Amino acid sequence: AGDTVVLKDLKDHLKHAAKVGAALKKHSNASLSLTFLKELITQSKDCIGEPEISDLIKALNVLKNEKLQAAKRKVKGQAQKSKKDTAKEKKAKKIQLETFGDNDMYDEYDDFGAGYEDQFGF
Repeated sequence: AGDTVVLKDLKDHLKHAAKVGAALKKHSNASLSLTFLKELITQSKDCIGEPEISDLIKALNVLKNEKLQAAKRKVKGQAQKSKKDTAKEKKAKKIQLETFGDNDMYDEYDDFGAGYEDQFGF
């Protein structure tokens, strides 16, 4: 703060941009970063023209699309994981039905088992 930044050539601009980018990553506050970038662009409006603004818009669109793709991959990965869990549950249920039959229905065997447990304390 208060230091004069001298930007003579491309190397100076890139070096300073890397330092500012590292500082923004360090505090990782999206709201403050957005405010900084908006103010930077506003203060730079006299030295950038329409072609540079178009390039900036393209760069931002690329960044936006990358973020959207990453979010879709994350959501898609979670959805696939739940499908695999559902498939495993269905397979386990099928094996259980094949092995023990459909025993979800109440019948006289349930009464017999309950009476047996009452008589012998199970």
